[in-house]
Amino acid sequence: RVMLAAANKQDFDIDQSDVSNAYLHADLKEIIYLRQPDGYKDGTGRVLLLRKPLYGLKQSGMLWNVRLTKTIQNYGGIQSLNDPCLFTIRDSNGEIEIMIATHVDDLVQAGRGEEITKFQQKLDEHFKVVHEGELKYILGMEVKRDYKENTLGVVQRKYSLDVVSKFGMEACNPKNTPLPGGFKLAARAEDDEEESEAPYRQVVGSVMYLATCTRPDLAYAMCVLTRRFDSPTPATWAAAKMVMKYVRGTYNTGLIYQRNASDQIEAFVDSDWGGDEETRKSTTGYVVMFCGNPISWRAGLQKSVSTSSTEAEYIALCECAKEVVYLRRIVEECGCKQIGPTLIHVDNEAAVKLAH
Repeated sequence: RVMLAAANKQDFDIDQSDVSNAYLHADLKEIIYLRQPDGYKDGTGRVLLLRKPLYGLKQSGMLWNVRLTKTIQNYGGIQSLNDPCLFTIRDSNGEIEIMIATHVDDLVQAGRGEEITKFQQKLDEHFKVVHEGELKYILGMEVKRDYKENTLGVVQRKYSLDVVSKFGMEACNPKNTPLPGGFKLAARAEDDEEESEAPYRQVVGSVMYLATCTRPDLAYAMCVLTRRFDSPTPATWAAAKMVMKYVRGTYNTGLIYQRNASDQIEAFVDSDWGGDEETRKSTTGYVVMFCGNPISWRAGLQKSVSTSSTEAEYIALCECAKEVVYLRRIVEECGCKQIGPTLIHVDNEAAVKLAH
């Protein structure tokens, strides 16, 4: 998200490439033998010496990552100190020519068109690569650029509809909110009835990917529902179905990064106090904004019980500040310099005074 927003801010082209049979391009260091596979056996009972990593071998992913990293670095790529899957190539003046993000065998490149072409030609010298042109779809996320409005949108429309259809809720009545106002999980009781037959874990796990990638509006609902993963009740199953109805009604919702919006990070953080009725732990929630939309967000229980609202707010503020420090480094590596300290909004006066 950070790289896409920064690329749109700098009016970079964004292309995607896919390395075919990626693991076979890596070099295997260990001596490994395997039995002859079905359909190949020659009747001798001899074993085979493995010369290249295969999919399923535990070290294959690491070996491929080492090979790809060395190839990019030999071309002048600088590996990020904060995210090892992010690389930048700079000119003699230190300006970014290309940003490269890797995910196994998928590479997303952002930069000027001619520089991207040169980089792709270099890749072709080492690997068999399919260059898919402008980035449209990756990891279940649809990327849409509006060159007239200078915006870049990231949405999971197809994934949302697939999830709703998977659990037979495509004809449900859509809801306007993920959970009812003031919804709280009641403390567990010994006589609680369990929904053992309901696909509760599958529903929550499927929606969790939405909340992780493009839907900060689902973060709190997932924070609440995952607390009953081990023993869902009729109440939590009803809440999970309401979340699905909300997803059905908002499947077009996503993130839109604007070139004309500020590239200075800004964060908002809040917490309740002792909101979990079973553990009396507080819930932290924060969102970090960049180029007009969120680039990072979180909702989750704090690790300890707070004895005051000030303590709960201060813990939340601390968690948000750590995320901001990390994101500032990533954003600056992507070419958007941060001027001065980052503003974090918190609504507890005592926590603000402690922070100062």
